[in-house]
Amino acid sequence: MEFRILGSLEVVEGGRALSLGGRPRALLAFFLLHGNELVSSERLIDALWGERPPETAQAALQVHVSQLRKRLGVDRIQTRAPGYLLRLERHELDASRFEDLLRTRRLHSGVAPRSPTSATSPGRKRRARASTSCGSQRSRNESRRISQPVATPSWSLSWSHSSASNHCASGCAPS
Repeated sequence: MEFRILGSLEVVEGGRALSLGGRPRALLAFFLLHGNELVSSERLIDALWGERPPETAQAALQVHVSQLRKRLGVDRIQTRAPGYLLRLERHELDASRFEDLLRTRRLHSGVAPRSPTSATSPGRKRRARASTSCGSQRSRNESRRISQPVATPSWSLSWSHSSASNHCASGCAPS
């Protein structure tokens, strides 16, 4: 089974996309961001309904979990007090495979990971020098754009200690 969260959420099994809709889809998205992590029912209810959940939220959550189990397999989502845990192998999630590829590329190329917002990055210094040495409006605009803080996604996929035994087919280990 393959879970795709880079782009639109998709679950693919045997080359076919599984149909998910509404709250079960939102529930799965939340589970995927917290793979192999016990998530309380209260937290799931808050994620699905926000500050004003219906009185039947606990029962509705159980129905949505049941629907997901039918689609993903009964053993995929485990019930554990005080909530649920989605069992997820690292290689099943596209974002994890992407992170692994980036890590491998950096290791093989000798490039140290850098923060994209680092003001002291060599690329930023070169661009700043180039923009100040040229009097064109374009380079002044680029200089202003470069000096602005860069908005970067703050999400990161973290793997709990229980996933330490998860390995992808090529032998990569979770971080």
